[in-house]
Parts: sequence; structure tokens; C-alpha cells
Amino acid sequence: MPTITITFEHQQAEVPKYTFGDHLLVIANCAPQDWLIGEVVGMTLETEIYSPRWWYSLKLNSPLGYEEYAQDELVPTTQIAVLQAEWEQTEANWVQEDDQKLLPKFQPGTRVRLNAESGFNNLLKDFAVVVSSNYVTGKYWSGWTYKLTNKDLTKPIEIGEVWLELAPSTTHLLAVEQLSLNK
Repeated sequence: MPTITITFEHQQAEVPKYTFGDHLLVIANCAPQDWLIGEVVGMTLETEIYSPRWWYSLKLNSPLGYEEYAQDELVPTTQIAVLQAEWEQTEANWVQEDDQKLLPKFQPGTRVRLNAESGFNNLLKDFAVVVSSNYVTGKYWSGWTYKLTNKDLTKPIEIGEVWLELAPSTTHLLAVEQLSLNK
């Protein structure tokens, strides 16, 4: 079979990244090992846009047959091991973060107080005790909320975790009172 050489010249476009016969992965929102694989059977340069870009026609290893993809939607199959390892590491980090989100920061019986960012410092003059916790998922916010009670409240209030901090222990409070009495 004769060898055909194709040269390319264009004032603005980059040289194509892939060529005929290259085996490529189609980037998808799943594990790289599940991405479609295709062989380059055609190339098109789109020049009717601000920045010219290459499109590749692939013969896919799936019932889809032939599809066309932009250059930034494709990676060489030789990178699958690296991409899979990165994906698995990212997934492991997400699972770890999700596991941490599932655990409440404060358990029932924990002494807490409102932090400075809450802006409600006058609501609880002293510490409060966590009665219960609940994970809330909403359109604009998701996180832990806690029901709190103390001697100043007639009924428990519910407040988000971001507004709470651990209250000093009673031993710490007694030490502070002792220091102020000694002055």
C-alpha cells in the first residue's frame, strides 16, 4: 500500500494533535476504564469560529458506530492507566469527604456556644447543650443542624453547625473565675 503524506498549513490553527489510525478515549463523566474507544478515521478543521479547532471522526468500539468529537474531548488510549489511577484517587477523596460530612461535629450532651460569626451572641448568654442533631439537604445549603437548650431558653432552638463552637469545659470556666477573683 502506498504511503500518503498530507501536509497542513493554516495561519491561525494549531497542527492537529492526532492523526489517522490513532486510538483515542472519549472523555466522559465516569471511570476512564469505561470510556469509549475509537480510531481516528477523519479530521475536520472548524474555521468559522474565533479560534479554529480540530474535530475528529472516530470509528467507535460500540454500537454507536461513527461519531465526531472536538480535540479537547479526546485523549490517547496510552494514558488510560494514569487517568484511571487519578480518577480512583479523586473518588477515594470524595468518599472520605462524604464520610466526614455524615458525622456530626457535636454529639448530644456536648456543651457549645455561638461563635463570633453567628452574630447572635446575645441569644445564648452562656453555653448551651446539644439535644439532638439532624443532617439537612436543601437547594441552597446542606449541613448539620443542632437543637440546643440552656437555662435561658424556654424551648430548644435549632441552629446550623457553622455557627457553633465547642464551649470551654467547666474546669476551664472555674479557672477563669478563680483568676478574676484573685485580681
